[in-house]
Amino acid sequence: MRHLCSTCWVALWLLLSFACSGSYRGEDPVVRDDEPTGGDTRTFSVTVQVLGESGEALENAVLDGAFGELTTNASGQVRVPDLLGPESVVIRAPGHLAEPVVLGWSHADRTLAVNLLGDGGGTRWVMHATGDAMFGRRYQDPPNGEALIPGDNLRTGSEAVVAHMRRAFTAADFRTINLETTVSDLAPSFAYPGKRFILNSPTETLAAIQALETDLVILANNHTRDYGDLGVVETVEALHAAGIVFQGAGASAVEAEAPTIHQIAGTRIGSLAYTTVTGSFVNANYPDGDEPVPADLPDTERWQYESREWGFEGATWTVARSARRIGEVWRLFAAAERNLPAEEVATAWSSIDAVYPEMQDWVARRGHGGAAFWTTSAARAAIAELAERTDVVIVQLHSGFQYQETPSESLRRNARTAIDAGADLVVCHHPHVLQGVEWYKDKLIAYSLGNFVFDQDFLVTFSSAFLRTVWEGERMIQARLVPFEIQGYKPVPVTGSAARRTLLNIWEMNLNQAQSLRDTTGQVRSVAIDLEPDTVPAHLAMEHFTGRITRQPPEVIGTRIMVRPGETATLPPGRLYHGRLGLAPDSHPEIQVGRDIFGWGHFEDVTADAVAGGFTHWNLDRESKGVIEGDAHGGRRFLRIIGQSSESEGILTRPVARVPLPRNRLFQLQSDGSTLPSDPSATYSLRFHARLTGETVIWNRFDIYQFIDTDPTAEPESTLLRTHEVPASLTPETGWHTFDVSVDEEILTNEGVRGNALNFYMAMAPPASARATLDVDDLVFVAWRRADHMPDRFGHFRLVRNQGTETVELVVPSMSLAP
Repeated sequence: MRHLCSTCWVALWLLLSFACSGSYRGEDPVVRDDEPTGGDTRTFSVTVQVLGESGEALENAVLDGAFGELTTNASGQVRVPDLLGPESVVIRAPGHLAEPVVLGWSHADRTLAVNLLGDGGGTRWVMHATGDAMFGRRYQDPPNGEALIPGDNLRTGSEAVVAHMRRAFTAADFRTINLETTVSDLAPSFAYPGKRFILNSPTETLAAIQALETDLVILANNHTRDYGDLGVVETVEALHAAGIVFQGAGASAVEAEAPTIHQIAGTRIGSLAYTTVTGSFVNANYPDGDEPVPADLPDTERWQYESREWGFEGATWTVARSARRIGEVWRLFAAAERNLPAEEVATAWSSIDAVYPEMQDWVARRGHGGAAFWTTSAARAAIAELAERTDVVIVQLHSGFQYQETPSESLRRNARTAIDAGADLVVCHHPHVLQGVEWYKDKLIAYSLGNFVFDQDFLVTFSSAFLRTVWEGERMIQARLVPFEIQGYKPVPVTGSAARRTLLNIWEMNLNQAQSLRDTTGQVRSVAIDLEPDTVPAHLAMEHFTGRITRQPPEVIGTRIMVRPGETATLPPGRLYHGRLGLAPDSHPEIQVGRDIFGWGHFEDVTADAVAGGFTHWNLDRESKGVIEGDAHGGRRFLRIIGQSSESEGILTRPVARVPLPRNRLFQLQSDGSTLPSDPSATYSLRFHARLTGETVIWNRFDIYQFIDTDPTAEPESTLLRTHEVPASLTPETGWHTFDVSVDEEILTNEGVRGNALNFYMAMAPPASARATLDVDDLVFVAWRRADHMPDRFGHFRLVRNQGTETVELVVPSMSLAP
């Protein structure tokens, strides 16, 4: 039975929307290059033309894919027939560098030209670097369904998790992965006491790292010591036994900070890796001695308020023995540490650890092992020394704020310090989301590369990319981002709108001119900054659905849009648009610019996962829900929900993850350390196209949540604030109709508390007729902001709407992702 709140019966308007570029006008066009419209073909074929660096045809080049190997003819062409969906391939030719490519529906019955770089007579080499990886937790113990990596088949399971990425990722000479986990077969009882998130991957799961032909594993992160010093030892021994080179952790600081040197194509490549995520922030948030015990404190957290007997007597520092809480002891130690000799620091820490094993320290220092800790003076010296011994120095930094789309102030500073000291490339990770790239002194900094293999369930963690750099000796001659998506905890290459969306989002981040910091309220904010001297924003140019990183900005052109009163316009895809839409400040309060913050309502098959899908990130858990190929509103596929009169309950269909709802995305830092919004507050709407057969009732449901994860000493809190339902009036057998359902502040707020995330549902009651079908397509969840109050920045915007009474003609500055 469905329940509708009394305030929910809001009429839905069928909106006519249009987009214009140049002289074009039309009714709600869906401009997409994922798939050709029309027809019912279940497979597609692609002709690939392989060309050399100067455009010459390459005969006998080999396309390697799941279909086997195909060879080009004298014209450099080869036809790949009967593909069921996107296919990840690697193209190889003698004297040239291997090139990963994803063939998709947009290439159907077309010729795709791919230029291979020459190998420079053996002097050129390729590096692939990616973000965070682990193979434990939900991979072995999922919340529902079967384990992807079952305990009785660890090797095969882990290899299967990375199988779709293997072909693309191995098409390089030097491959690195941040392995963010302890690797051991230890029992959970060995886990670090008091640590919120424990990651451990069984030793046999290193088969996945081997399958990816990984040349260097990075351990400089905040999970290497999740099973204490014994876990560090177990990890090191497991990697040694598997023949995998690693750096960034060890039984001592000397071991953890040791560089590695690889020689490839005659080039000596030196690598160093560090983290700034140490555990000290957790310790600093433990309660003081006089802080009252919360009435609702879980039993599992009561140790934070326990008083335990501890004291210390050293050569230069003495603390009288007394009953103290862990927070008190941390503050005493932190205040004294900088003035103590190293030996006494180690002795004091050992004394504290014996009484307060929950005191957190995840890096190699204070007499114990762990990850390599970044200290500016030591890192600067190590980088400079390594630069004297090698041709190329690569530094990897594990740092920043989690789930933020801008790098932290300290990460930006440390990355520049590394380059000033002699690094040629800086690769970063830890936030679990992408954060963009930029040039500094003509060297590339890749901020967070997001996740590679991870089991997180946040929508923002699903889209990712690995970094591909091409070098000629010690000189970088090309850099690209290769997008992929984590679908059901598996990384899969992407094409079409999925690749374009990720690349546009990264490009926007590159141009954002912002960094994240913690303000006086304790909230992490993205604040606007002026770029430092020698810093150049990185631009992207899309080449076969990868993003070539450039220094040169593309031409800014004016895209002409005509928006009638009450209408919504769809912006042509594949471009960044200026957030103000070409409007003068305070000139048109009725014009709003919209961003799709969901991104997966197209239902097209854009993932190279060996499945003819289109259901990426949707929870289609019953046979009555599915993605259908046919007369879609746009493209080839759409969502279909089927109801039978014999059913006793309605059908709810939703995405697999909540949509985050930040009120603001950019802030201005004030002199007192506080922050003020730089962009207008957002309003939201769910916009989709639907059609109906049969007699039934349909509606949208919104579950509004408040998610809090600001206290590093406690588990995150997720509270359902309210459920809101909105009925939809849809006449059967009348074709596609447009719906725009407002989700305003009143809906998001309950008893003064505003939600910051939601689940939305498409819902259908048991039909009055024998059978009913609800089809849904081209769904977007839009964050709307007043355009003439937007910051002076380009962004990945998709929609414009006019809430006024007069037609407005816009000439919107835009830049194309296509070269």
